[in-house]
Amino acid sequence: MNLKFLSGFVLAVLACSFAYAQDKVPSAGVWESAPTGKCFDSLDQYMTQAFWSGYKEDENITITQVLPEGPRMKYYWIADKTPNINWTSTLFSVDAKGRACAILFAPLSGGAKFELGSDGQLPPQATSEDSPSPGYPATRITYSLSKPKGVYVPTQCEHVLNGASKTIDGNDVFDSK
Repeated sequence: MNLKFLSGFVLAVLACSFAYAQDKVPSAGVWESAPTGKCFDSLDQYMTQAFWSGYKEDENITITQVLPEGPRMKYYWIADKTPNINWTSTLFSVDAKGRACAILFAPLSGGAKFELGSDGQLPPQATSEDSPSPGYPATRITYSLSKPKGVYVPTQCEHVLNGASKTIDGNDVFDSK
């Protein structure tokens, strides 16, 4: 009888923990416009929709391939590096047919620390950090790969100043420091 009760209790705790963790994934603020999980017929289709048809002539809009290539996918960082703003970067996977899917959205940062494995596999985590003015905290965001969805979700947001970090609400991550 005690074993059944203990098993039921453990399952209930795990279910609550999972639900709590899911609630912690930011979904408001800067994340509302995130393209993560959206797919396009081509990278060009996304670029034209997100920027404008002349994006190829805009030196502030960049496309950088991530190497090594994966066994079935290629990965590209798309970044808006317009001066006087923090860059916004989005990582895309592109399959053999050219279909492009946004898998990581790194707002207001120069991209994320992200390295494919030697076999082209996605890493379990990536981290982005903005570049604040002197005396202001940096914002660090840790993303974890959601294997069922094949996308990265923000799982921890922090302000970092002088080596000390403070966990913050991901929904308000860039509202004010």
